[in-house]
Amino acid sequence: MDNEKGHNRPGHDGLFKLFLREPATARDFLAAHLPQDIRARVRLDTLKLEPGSFVDQKLRELHSDVLYSVETAEGDAGYIYCLVEHQSTADRMMAWRMMRYSMAVMDSHLKKGNETLPVVVPLLFYQGTVRPYPYSTDWIDCFDSPALAREVYSRPWPLVDVSVMEDSDLQSHRRMALLELVQRDIRHRDAASLLRDAVQLIRLAGNTREQVEAVLCYIIYNGMNSGMPRESITPFLYELAGEIPEYKELIMGTIAQQLEEDGIQQGIQQGIQQGIQQGIEQGIEQGIEQGIEQGIEQGIQQGIQQGIEQGIEQGIEQGIQQGIEQGIEQERLVAQRKLLETAYALLDNGVSLDVVIKSTGLSRETLEQPRH
Repeated sequence: MDNEKGHNRPGHDGLFKLFLREPATARDFLAAHLPQDIRARVRLDTLKLEPGSFVDQKLRELHSDVLYSVETAEGDAGYIYCLVEHQSTADRMMAWRMMRYSMAVMDSHLKKGNETLPVVVPLLFYQGTVRPYPYSTDWIDCFDSPALAREVYSRPWPLVDVSVMEDSDLQSHRRMALLELVQRDIRHRDAASLLRDAVQLIRLAGNTREQVEAVLCYIIYNGMNSGMPRESITPFLYELAGEIPEYKELIMGTIAQQLEEDGIQQGIQQGIQQGIQQGIEQGIEQGIEQGIEQGIEQGIQQGIQQGIEQGIEQGIEQGIQQGIEQGIEQERLVAQRKLLETAYALLDNGVSLDVVIKSTGLSRETLEQPRH
């Protein structure tokens, strides 16, 4: 065996790729083995070897692959994917694997910036001991129910497009009608009218309480906050609570939260504005005083100029900071008082003390104190 020293023994993978990576050999191979109708649709003179492998890592001892790009007769991009099966026993699921690998090639094509899928022609090179090849090369036959699979995967998949759904169709969908209505109209309708239609379905459709509460909150927070004047939200919610009394607690809690958010936001804005105004006024006064003092010491002209500039800057900063703090504190107290009034109103409307505490964040001790 001395004549074999210094020579590598090619394995199945190496031998396969040695031949098919040579362009002229690959063209002969494809000219001989591609189906006639496909061969007529591709230009083998444009055949180009592409880098990479699409075989699963754990199967690379059993399978080798070579990928070529090729132009179609119409000038479109296409690929021919050749896979060789090294194992002596054929793989029953090989047709499915070929489909997966072909889809991986398509995905790689899209990731390069292309906007449409290429046609990938799979071709299996088999050398097993069982002859001829014992399994179907149609991936549909890999399913438990090939007839159903062919029916499902040979036509466009079903589409539920709520954007074009008519009210008459929607209402016949029973417990799904509420979800479909809200998803169809949340971006395109006034939230108040949408809620009224939703209330009609709530009374008829038989949805669970959890589903209804989720829909009400979804419309209130996503619809009203984006398209309804804030001053109109609370009166409308009071009206809504009367129409569906079984969900009154949920709606009243939403009102309390809405009022609390409004009060805090208004207080912050007013505090900032008042703080800025007071800060500017105080800053100007302090700047003038400091400017005069420094001007006397360093020289009237230079001192006044420098003093005013430095004083105004420092005064404005200090004044703004003090003003903001004072304004926020004042408005926080106002908001707290309004929140307490709202809590009392909720209690007067029959809302339980625990719900009011949870909705407003006020303590039990505060709410149980005598009212002033």
